[in-house]
Amino acid sequence: MDDAFWGRRSIICDLTSTTCKGNWIAARHHYVLERHGEQGVEHVAGLLESPYREAFLAPPLPFVWLPLDLLAHIDHAIFSGPMHGDMGQMRAFGGFIARRDLTAIYRMFLKLGTPGFVLGRSRLIFGQYVKGGSLEPTVDGNEATFVLRDLVMPYYLCEHGILGWLQAAIELAGGHDVQVTQPKCAHRGDAECVLHASWR
Repeated sequence: MDDAFWGRRSIICDLTSTTCKGNWIAARHHYVLERHGEQGVEHVAGLLESPYREAFLAPPLPFVWLPLDLLAHIDHAIFSGPMHGDMGQMRAFGGFIARRDLTAIYRMFLKLGTPGFVLGRSRLIFGQYVKGGSLEPTVDGNEATFVLRDLVMPYYLCEHGILGWLQAAIELAGGHDVQVTQPKCAHRGDAECVLHASWR
């Protein structure tokens, strides 16, 4: 593995052609401001070059599609800056993003559905965040397995951020004692990334 943040750079998807929704990028500014204040925002901005700095300081409109490259470089500045290189904070970071976005956009959907119902539609929800690849769910009772197909994200997202996002999504849908793991990861030499979740 090349490093703890990016993982194996040679297998990561093209971050300039793979796109993500503007609200995913905008949430980064909100996270830093809420957790680290204006000083944290200035710290992150100082670590970023244009156009990453502009995307961080002037968050894009929620429904525009932008290169995943913007998101990854902003996250690297957050990781290197206010997080002080502590990868353990990335999972909680993913949870923050999920709670902010899902409660705003899918509030009624989450209230009406059980965790299994919501996770069974995670392919559609994932497609609202990322264009390129898919998250394929298999739900069996209070467990679910997800396969990330045709997409290898930077390691910090693959191993930490998405797990935190899924855990928060399950909790928002009413799940308790939520456990989310990643038994397989392309960055660790597996053919594809596989996630597993359980709850009660």
